[in-house]
Amino acid sequence: MTGKITDFPLRQTKFHRPLLTSDLVQRPRLLDWLNRNIRRRLTLVSAPAGYGKSTLVSNWMESCKTHNTWLSLDESDNDLRGFLEHIVAGIRKLHPNACPGTMTLITAPTMPPVKVLATSIVNDLSAIESPFILVMDDYGFIHLPQIHELMGFLIQHAPENFHTVILTRRDPPLPLIPLRAGGEMTEVRQADLKFTVSETAVLLTNTVSGTINENSIIRLFELTEGWPTGLRFTALSLHNRGCGRFYPRNVRQYQARTGLSGERGPLQTETGDKKGASKNLYPGTLLCIVGGFL
Repeated sequence: MTGKITDFPLRQTKFHRPLLTSDLVQRPRLLDWLNRNIRRRLTLVSAPAGYGKSTLVSNWMESCKTHNTWLSLDESDNDLRGFLEHIVAGIRKLHPNACPGTMTLITAPTMPPVKVLATSIVNDLSAIESPFILVMDDYGFIHLPQIHELMGFLIQHAPENFHTVILTRRDPPLPLIPLRAGGEMTEVRQADLKFTVSETAVLLTNTVSGTINENSIIRLFELTEGWPTGLRFTALSLHNRGCGRFYPRNVRQYQARTGLSGERGPLQTETGDKKGASKNLYPGTLLCIVGGFL
């Protein structure tokens, strides 16, 4: 396996965990679930954009007693050598001299087969005594089969002190079925990430000045289906009292940026006509509905 050794320095911001905002809604029910299952091999957080995957896991890592390292992935990481360089660099932020064998292999002019690389990094991880967590955000950007092969081997054969967390909008082509069957994987899905009524109330209290009655909170929760980003945009619109202006613009921009505009999901509903066509229930409309309760 050939490939040019990386000549450029690694972008350090890829190792930065997302910052938590001051109006963060604490989610103890999810944090407790994650902590109770931390001894499993893999935690998979899989949901569409806007469900707070990165926020939840960042909050978890901030409060977690186990040492952890964060790696944000993007399209440029579909290179096996560069991918491994980033993994080793992330691990070395916790253990500076870790993975010497793997570094020797990936800095050679010609790299060995994937299985040799995967075995090497598993052996290197076995030399680390203390437990630690590797978080990989936006794994959905990865489409190189060799990387999926390497990660599948790593997750299945890593030592007990190593835990992998993968955040993605869609399930990756990894050995999820055997991991699930063996009780080695914790899954957090869209249904888990939806806000509850009480979490909706906390978000509105933290964001909107003034008092919002209980009927308004419940109605807003029902209309957004607990979609965290939709609720946040609504709360900001209510705070700015920009009904029909602030919220729709931000949602459209968010949909375009995240690729949600072509997907059916929260803030969409069925019309009452005979054709049953769907239409977007943009928050400007939603605010006018909820406005009657404020």
